[in-house]
Amino acid sequence: MGQLMTRFLCATGLHEHFPTRAIAAIIVSLLFLTVALSVYHPVVLRSGQYDDSYITYRYAANLARGRGLVFNSYEKVNSASSLLYTLLLAGFYKLGFTNLEFVGAAVGLLSGLVMASVLVLLVERLCGSRSLALAFSLPVCLCGSITGWAVSGMETILYTALIVVFLWFYTVGQTGPTAILLAACLLCRPEGILLLLAVLGAEIFASGGRPSRRFFAFLLVGSLVFIGQAVFNSLYYGEFFPHPVVLKKLAFYYWPGVGEKIRKVAEFLAKNFGIYLLLGGVYAVSLAAGAIARPFASRRRAGHSTGGSAVGRLRSAISPQAGTTEAGGPASVELAIALFILLSFASFAVGPKSDQRRYVVHIIPVLAVATGVCWKGIEVSRLFGRRNSAVLVIALVVLWAQTLANQNRTARSFLPETEAQNARKALGKWIDQNVPLEDIVLSSDIGAIAYFAGRHDFVDAFGLTSRLPLLAAKGDSWKDFTDWLAREKPRWVADTFDESAGRIRALAIIDNPARFFRGLADNPEAAEVFSTRLKVQKVLDLPASSRRFVLARLQWPDRPEQTRRQ
Repeated sequence: MGQLMTRFLCATGLHEHFPTRAIAAIIVSLLFLTVALSVYHPVVLRSGQYDDSYITYRYAANLARGRGLVFNSYEKVNSASSLLYTLLLAGFYKLGFTNLEFVGAAVGLLSGLVMASVLVLLVERLCGSRSLALAFSLPVCLCGSITGWAVSGMETILYTALIVVFLWFYTVGQTGPTAILLAACLLCRPEGILLLLAVLGAEIFASGGRPSRRFFAFLLVGSLVFIGQAVFNSLYYGEFFPHPVVLKKLAFYYWPGVGEKIRKVAEFLAKNFGIYLLLGGVYAVSLAAGAIARPFASRRRAGHSTGGSAVGRLRSAISPQAGTTEAGGPASVELAIALFILLSFASFAVGPKSDQRRYVVHIIPVLAVATGVCWKGIEVSRLFGRRNSAVLVIALVVLWAQTLANQNRTARSFLPETEAQNARKALGKWIDQNVPLEDIVLSSDIGAIAYFAGRHDFVDAFGLTSRLPLLAAKGDSWKDFTDWLAREKPRWVADTFDESAGRIRALAIIDNPARFFRGLADNPEAAEVFSTRLKVQKVLDLPASSRRFVLARLQWPDRPEQTRRQ
């Protein structure tokens, strides 16, 4: 047993100063767990998890029950946000852990514990200072963007933890575990492709253009996972790209414009993680620029140096040096971190808008690593001279102030959702107990309502979990969708009430799709069908916080006795 433990510690790089390192990691992990449970326990106890998590729960439950990796029985649509997370939840469900809300929270908290413990070890290893590691890691582990999303039921913190653990094994030079973790990142989130590109780029630039064995190992793993997912999606779902990716390019909600997205992401990071953004950004730009410029600089005549300026000294201190590309060396690791940060920032501009900045969360620990190494470079280069310590104190005060503010903002966003989720849960359970199984339910609030009415089929007017609305919006042929509805005649609608339109949201989308999707004109045919011919009779009207959730019966004048399926 002792030999096995020794081999494990050596393989993971924890054998050096193990007791003190382990104590620091355990303390940070326990602080994370304490904050997450003390602040966000109502999210789990009162069924207040993030609504999109229930989409994944429904996919996982259907898979475990033998219905396939689907949301509805009548079509195959790839809308689960994470394949790896869905398979993990389905495995727990199959083993008898059918309370997926609890399982999702447990996975998130466990992922947060792993992330917190490994993050402090990673920063210490790269910057060589335990005090700096604690100073720049602890705020990440205690901020609301980490502790809140850990109990949200989403794969957000699982993906974040996989990235941090990947960087650890990449740092200690363990190619096998690193390749496995890279595959897990790619299976967990589509953004995992950015990590693959960053690592491949780092291997090339750090070795002077000569691909290493690790480069080919990572390229092989990444190619197999990417091609495997593409083939599976094409054969099983009939589409190459995940369904939500196409939707989010069409919906105004997710795609307000590049300028607006850049502004919102920059505002979020500056307001909540300004020190990380500043120092981590300087680090990333400096290393990436230095690596890209090095082949050109090597052709110049000797004698051209960075000079004695402060910027030159800082760049020299934190740029990867030649001859340090061996396994565990800083060159490829630090460059991979820098490239991943820059690629992630680029994805924030061209990708969809984040709900509560969910898509930005995974970069925060990576920015913390970059900040720790950058500050070590500042200390070495004496950028601020004798004022180094004073500047560090000011930076930490600002960092902690922003951490507390982020915790407060996140709690104010998450905790009121418990009321909304209880209303959705009530609608879903009423449908499960009272609505005939052959009746299709119309909605645009697909999440907890559909999960708690798990035996029923839904049609999503917004197109997140249904194919036809998205195809109609994409092809500017919305009448195809309204014709389908006129044939199928769904008898129920369960949704939020759109106060601005004065209608149930699903009906508001159908009446005026141009308000929700780009490239579509007003649809008078739909308005005639759903405003004139269709009668709406409310069954339940549940106010929750600032919103209302409505369950209504749809009365079609010529509805046949049997519901027909296409």
